[in-house]
Amino acid sequence: WELSALQDALSSAMEGGLTPEIVAGLFALGEPFGEHLGAAARLVALAQLGACAGTEAFGRWKPNFLEHVLRSDDLVLGCEEEALTYLVRWCAAAEGRDSDVFPLFAIRWNLMSLPTLDALSECKGPPA
Repeated sequence: WELSALQDALSSAMEGGLTPEIVAGLFALGEPFGEHLGAAARLVALAQLGACAGTEAFGRWKPNFLEHVLRSDDLVLGCEEEALTYLVRWCAAAEGRDSDVFPLFAIRWNLMSLPTLDALSECKGPPA
């Protein structure tokens, strides 16, 4: 029996039951799953990023995948401040994330409210 046939069967069985917890766990592993399951999982991540971000596994997402999600025009958010909140949560989940600046480029700063930008400009960085 071909491994790809088994993978397709598993993907089809899981697609209907994908929860944010399962999706966050899948992406914490990378993207070792098939095309169909991957596409369905990405749709859940884009539609329910907040729920995915509330899981422990979210903190293990690869920077390039998080950047891809944050840049997507299909990402469903109430406001851009939510994206920044999830990025901060992801950064806090592991040591050394200060150097993973690429997801920061995915934030659409021009969509942030002026009070938020003012508050961010007043923030002081960590002590030197």
